[in-house]
Amino acid sequence: MSAPQDFSPVTQVLEATPASSPPEEKVSEEQFNSLHASSVTYRDLLIFEERLKLNMFRLKKRQQKYEAFLGCLIVLIAYCAFATFYQPSQIYYIHLLHKFFLLLSVTTLFLFFATGMYSEKLGYSSKFVPQCNRVLRIFNMHFNRDNRPELSFFRKVPKKFQEGFSAYKASYFKRRSEKRAAALAAKSGSSSAASGPTVSRTSSQGKRLQPSSRARRMAGGGGGSASGSDSGPRSTMGFHR
Repeated sequence: MSAPQDFSPVTQVLEATPASSPPEEKVSEEQFNSLHASSVTYRDLLIFEERLKLNMFRLKKRQQKYEAFLGCLIVLIAYCAFATFYQPSQIYYIHLLHKFFLLLSVTTLFLFFATGMYSEKLGYSSKFVPQCNRVLRIFNMHFNRDNRPELSFFRKVPKKFQEGFSAYKASYFKRRSEKRAAALAAKSGSSSAASGPTVSRTSSQGKRLQPSSRARRMAGGGGGSASGSDSGPRSTMGFHR
């Protein structure tokens, strides 16, 4: 006879426990986590790139503004110096005005360089990109300032990561352009829908105001009879006379 099976609670619990998950599920979960981490990294890199672009454009605009101011100041100094020393005006007040503007412009130019405004407003804008690249070199990245400024990677960065970032950036800009196009289409559709009832209302009002042909004939006949009745008494009165 065979030995009776042991149905102890411990044996039942061990038999009821599910088998361990296969290693494939763990790999797929790791892949999912890696993909999610990559998308978050791509998004952060894209935000960082856009901020670098905005700062560079802002500094360029400020540099152009102060360069225009400096050029106008130099032109004013040259004109006032010429009008003061080489060809002074015969009118005393105009000559005095030229001297005043010459002194004011020279003082402004001196303060522009003495207070460090030139190095702060004009020098820093030209040093912004080199300073960024000096820091980005640690992370194997480089910021180009060509016609299309963008982040570029060194050869140490894996090719797969670079291609993934390029694909993510292209899809992001595509979605943004589609959203803008949809918003413009919705705006134009709402404006056309708002102007449509107005046109139909004005056309219906114009149709209501136009008299019918029968009414015009009746009005014409009434006018003729009225003129005839008026002419009758006049002729009678003339005959009696």
